[in-house]
Amino acid sequence: MNPLPLLYNAVYAAAALWVCSGTGCGTATPDHAADPAQVRARVDELATGYESRWPQVPQVTAADLQALPLDQQPILVDARSRSERRVSVISGALSIDQLTDTPQRPVLVYCTIGHRSTQLAAELRQRGIDARNLHGGVLAWAHAGGHFVTAQGDPTRAVHVYDRPWDLLPDAYESRY
Repeated sequence: MNPLPLLYNAVYAAAALWVCSGTGCGTATPDHAADPAQVRARVDELATGYESRWPQVPQVTAADLQALPLDQQPILVDARSRSERRVSVISGALSIDQLTDTPQRPVLVYCTIGHRSTQLAAELRQRGIDARNLHGGVLAWAHAGGHFVTAQGDPTRAVHVYDRPWDLLPDAYESRY
């Protein structure tokens, strides 16, 4: 039995209580009239703050991921909750429950902005898995023009952003929380 899902669920519950401590995430209140460059900069600022808690985890940008040839693509793991994943995922992403104990390629974990995914990537690295984090999560992916699909595989612009303070999507996307 793969113990990662049980461990991750316990850590996820604890992290939900701690997610905003020391990060100022409550100030991320969306301003859809704001300059898109300022919104992208805020996503980067918040992501960098979360990710700095686990400096051992390598970061991959959305642009770097998009530039990789298909034969070099990592295994994508969506660290968000089941209800978040039901709205949309990055095409081809697995849940932590679907990840095998010994993946044959590097693993790239993502969430809304990087807190949960960097924490999960650190846990995977402790187990000897080559895990990295998608810097800025689905928010950065959307700002880079990335595509999302529904649970049925249909293209969508709807993205679950965890909660209102993280509603920092570009205007072309539809926020859900």
